[in-house]
Amino acid sequence: FQEIKRKNPNIEQLIVLEQKVHAEKERRIQLVKSEISSLSNFIRMIDYMLLESMAKSCSESWTIAASNISQDKSGIFLIEVSFSDEGKISFNVPLETLIENVRTCLNESFITLNNLPRLNQMSKIVDHIIPKEKIRDWPTFESIRSTDTSYSRIEDTILDLLTASYKSAEESSEMYIEYFTIFRLGKDWTPEESVKFRGGDSTEYNL
Repeated sequence: FQEIKRKNPNIEQLIVLEQKVHAEKERRIQLVKSEISSLSNFIRMIDYMLLESMAKSCSESWTIAASNISQDKSGIFLIEVSFSDEGKISFNVPLETLIENVRTCLNESFITLNNLPRLNQMSKIVDHIIPKEKIRDWPTFESIRSTDTSYSRIEDTILDLLTASYKSAEESSEMYIEYFTIFRLGKDWTPEESVKFRGGDSTEYNL
């Protein structure tokens, strides 16, 4: 300020100088607050962009999974064919268990993404976020994902194809029913049943 350069300022000049100093101090305080607020908004924007990218990648992965499972001869699952005690075809994994396992696997992808580290969980970044009580209001992966209805459609597609393939496998396996007698023989048969021991006495010869 020009008033500072004066050698012998009067009272009025000192009052004006004090007012200018106070105004400049307030201006700089507001400038710092504005920059801190801008930094907080920037951090939140980056965090939201990461969530959007995660949601997009997850949706694309689910779409690819549905596309892979819908292809001919895709080899969706591998099961062992066996027989029940009544001689009917029996798979080692029931359809209900298979469906539940697929649903669990799909839901675990949401849990994994929702539990990934976030910018608002890093202490060195949280120190620059103002106001801190607003952090709890930041969106999560689950809040973004829950508005996307495509996941339920993709899951229905995957499970419908899985069910159709399972039932088709059951129908194709009916041709093995005629081998039930061989299957039962393999379970009950022992080598001793086919070994015949020679009777009589054995004689040892020393030549």
